Amino acid sequence: MLYEADALYHALRAKGLAETGSPDGKTKSIEKQYNTIQFLRLVLPLQGGIAECGTFKGLGSFMFCHYLRGHDPGYDGKDFYIFDSFEGLSEPEAKDVIDDTRVGTTGQAYMGAGAFHGGLDQVRHALREFPAIEFHQGWIPDRFKDLPERQYRFVHIDVDLYQPTRDSLEYFYPRLCEGGVIVCDDYAHLQWPGARKALDEYCDPKGITVLSLTTGQGVIIKRDRTS
Repeated sequence: MLYEADALYHALRAKGLAETGSPDGKTKSIEKQYNTIQFLRLVLPLQGGIAECGTFKGLGSFMFCHYLRGHDPGYDGKDFYIFDSFEGLSEPEAKDVIDDTRVGTTGQAYMGAGAFHGGLDQVRHALREFPAIEFHQGWIPDRFKDLPERQYRFVHIDVDLYQPTRDSLEYFYPRLCEGGVIVCDDYAHLQWPGARKALDEYCDPKGITVLSLTTGQGVIIKRDRTS
């Protein structure tokens, strides 16, 4: 279906924007989110958890959970995991400094520490229809250390910077089921060079293919349990 004509998607997005108080990124944001949901739909027949690393005000998780409920009318957020500091970005590092003159901010990071701050209570309220969601507040990778061992079928990584992107990938990829999907929101954005470096450094030596989308996302589909 053409995303412009997808009435369900646009209705849910409008509701999500209102519930979460998220800024409306207009066309670019609409296309990115619509792409992400198509990959979520791809894994619906699979078994495993769903994780979002970096949720900001919760719009992505709001949309994902409503689509999961469309697949399973009784869905209450079970096996859905949100990882976020709820304090905004951590401090950018050298690998996050922009080195492309097309961006106009060469020699510095696009955003500083604390950007994209979204409060836990606000996000929890926005997602109140899904009480079984597990919120893991804290910095990545610290919040991964005490997690029980489990398999995942879908992971959305939207943490912008090199180190948390790399840490998220190192944790979740080995635990991704065959056919499972990781979507990195920032992979092909000039403003976030650290995200691309993180994926390329992890994936290239292992022969893992990253699909680079025109919306700036990077997508990994796991095809071999042993990789």
